[in-house]
Amino acid sequence: MNNFLFPFNTCEKINKHGFIQQPYSAIINGISAIIVLYFLLYTKLGPLFFLFLSIFIFQIYHMFSHMVHIDGNIQTNTIHMISYLINFSLFYVLYEKSNQNLNLYFLFLYFFLIIVDLYAFFHLSTIYFIPTQVTLLVFLLVYYFKYLPNLLKQNMPLLLVNISIIYGLVLNEKYNCENMLEMFPNFPFHIFIEIFGLLFFSFFSYSFYRENAFKE
Repeated sequence: MNNFLFPFNTCEKINKHGFIQQPYSAIINGISAIIVLYFLLYTKLGPLFFLFLSIFIFQIYHMFSHMVHIDGNIQTNTIHMISYLINFSLFYVLYEKSNQNLNLYFLFLYFFLIIVDLYAFFHLSTIYFIPTQVTLLVFLLVYYFKYLPNLLKQNMPLLLVNISIIYGLVLNEKYNCENMLEMFPNFPFHIFIEIFGLLFFSFFSYSFYRENAFKE
């Protein structure tokens, strides 16, 4: 599997005789979307609302992509654009919370990372622009660390381990999926990525929601 393209090369056997192409991955993303929807519905309109909304859109479209495969790159491209929506929404939340002017060095590094991400997106495969998007998110978390919810700050090492595991599983799919499916053709190996993704988004969203709820 040299050319990894979402969602076609994700490591769950495609159901060619039903409406849902990859039902196990779709179900887990659906559960994740419902969890985030709860936080969204109980959050007043503001920066945090848009953060939850962007995560919800990401997971709903992620679920849809495992249900219906559209030929070409449209689903990969859309997921990438929604990832930017999450990053910019997080930026908005933390900028508003910090109540500080933007630092020129920060802006330079942030836009440099965006350029690197766009280069990876247009010239490399999915396997390479996943870490650039993650780097953008982690950069924001590190720069605005003291303004993060306490629960998130206390568990930042676990969050970074979770992210590392997700990317390790993505690499494993790229290089070992065909062999794994030869041994266990009906096992949906991609669900491991989705489970850790569910844990990440649920805990990340809950951390912001919990702090906001205590203030109201």
